[in-house]
Amino acid sequence: KRTSSLALAHFSASISPHRSTMSDSEEAVQRQYDSYIKDAALRELVLPGGVPNRAPIRLLKASFVMRMGNCKVGRRQELEEAAFASPEMLERALKEVAETAADGNAFCHYPAIVAVSYCWASPEHPDPEGKQFAMLQTMIRWYMANRAARGLDPDFCLFIDFHCLYQGADRTEEQLALFLQGLHSMDVVYAHRGTGVWVLSKPPDAVAADPARGSYFDRGWTSFELRVSSLAKSGSHVLDMGSFELERTAAGPTLMEKSPDAFLAMSDADKKALADPPGTGGYHWPDEGFLATLAKGREGPMHPAAFAEVIKSKNFSNESDKETVAGLFEKVARCTRRMRLERGGARWQMRCAAEACTCGADCNRPAPGCNRRACQPRNC
Repeated sequence: KRTSSLALAHFSASISPHRSTMSDSEEAVQRQYDSYIKDAALRELVLPGGVPNRAPIRLLKASFVMRMGNCKVGRRQELEEAAFASPEMLERALKEVAETAADGNAFCHYPAIVAVSYCWASPEHPDPEGKQFAMLQTMIRWYMANRAARGLDPDFCLFIDFHCLYQGADRTEEQLALFLQGLHSMDVVYAHRGTGVWVLSKPPDAVAADPARGSYFDRGWTSFELRVSSLAKSGSHVLDMGSFELERTAAGPTLMEKSPDAFLAMSDADKKALADPPGTGGYHWPDEGFLATLAKGREGPMHPAAFAEVIKSKNFSNESDKETVAGLFEKVARCTRRMRLERGGARWQMRCAAEACTCGADCNRPAPGCNRRACQPRNC
């Protein structure tokens, strides 16, 4: 309806494998592809055998995160059980994820699982003063209000790596094994067509102040998260929250008049009253209304070889992660090429929605006729 598959078609046709060890059989590619459109792979990560506390990833309840602004929140192994989504909540979220992935419409479904892409303040703790959790408070309220307006349970699941993966040198052997399993499955978390991604592109001063680590776009893992989440999702599910509070204040009623507990105690009808006005057909589209100020974070498709080169210049706390993220990115990109993600997944939109770059895989080497003038320099 509002986006074109032309750019992704050019991109898909141009990729040639250069380093992957994955089998080229259609069956193997289909299995990998399924991990980004069905819930089985995600279920194994968050609810294996119906037991979340033995999972590689434990998802947080958004309602818990909303209460923790300006607090130093501990590691996964230090958090109380009430911080995490229950098995019942996870079942509901996984069902929603599968339905969202299967729906080809490009409007915002307000997915029940949202992965947060953000900068760490230090290798020891990403948010020691709770400033980024404070930023999330208003975003969560806005999201809950719009979920209520769609008739969904307002509460939802958040993936925030420091709190959802086991951390630290004191991990047990079992915890380390679960951490590694989760780390090497980040492609599923961020690239899955049924999950959402929030890009905190403008971190608080306390986080952004370290010149050695650079901005959001200078860092390795955040660059990977943004690029890989842009390959298969609807543009309305990759939201740049860098200027959220400024934009939301200008767009409508405040969401911060009540305390977190008072907001959560509101009826769904009262939360719904704080939602954004519906757009075309009663839905929120990535180029209409307030959502248009957020759905601008997607990067253009990049060839895996080009991504592997770009990632070499990014900042990592652990240099060996460069190879990890290059391999994860290629795994998703090759599925995009081989399986030609159809329906909503095939629709791809540049940050400049009016004129998507049509040169294909690598905007650093534009093909004749590429309308790169429409794109911001860091996109092309």
